[in-house]
Amino acid sequence: MSATFKKIAFLTPRAGLDEAGFREYWEQIHGPLVGSAPGYAQWRWRYIQDHPIEPGPDNAGTFAFSGIAEFWLPPQSRSETDYAQSPVYRDRIAPDEDRFIDKSATLALRAQEQVLLRGDGPVKLMRLGKWSAGITPTQLAELHEEMGALGLTAPLSDWRVDHVVPGSTRLPGAETATGLEFDYVETLRFAAQADAADHLAAAAPLRARVFDRPATTLVVRERVYFANGVFAG
Repeated sequence: MSATFKKIAFLTPRAGLDEAGFREYWEQIHGPLVGSAPGYAQWRWRYIQDHPIEPGPDNAGTFAFSGIAEFWLPPQSRSETDYAQSPVYRDRIAPDEDRFIDKSATLALRAQEQVLLRGDGPVKLMRLGKWSAGITPTQLAELHEEMGALGLTAPLSDWRVDHVVPGSTRLPGAETATGLEFDYVETLRFAAQADAADHLAAAAPLRARVFDRPATTLVVRERVYFANGVFAG
């Protein structure tokens, strides 16, 4: 099976736009504009927005951005430099980004998604941080099995880990940037926030072998605009 690669963007509002104005524009205007763009499926097969609601139950770090955008890349996708030069981005998406995003403070990275548990749930928790040591997908799969044997995965309905590609941090488009240092973006789904707190507390000793602490942990509200090559907004 081919690897699933993603682009994950961390957004900052442009000067003069408050948090409420940024969120409204991003969700109501920009999201549908991107998801309905002709030819968009050449470059992305899924696009969602993650709107931060509150810090997660084990949050120990600050989050300096106003939102997270996740883009799944099609198999055999062309480079992000090609995407930045494409008509769909250059003529439609990029000009709209300028209306609400501070591009000098908005960063993106490329990651490989590892699905440990596939499902759904109303509570989406995102954790961003660095590995406690050099970690491979096989070691994460083994951690999943060990946690499952102890009953620690019972509250989880979905569990994915995005392995950040070193040196892939960029500004919108394709310009290389620095300043965002994550090894992973972890996504967990639960039926209730109490389940998230219980899981993280119970699994903390095992998790500490892999995931660092502190890490930024966020409860987010997800909005899907493009899925399986079709506008879903």
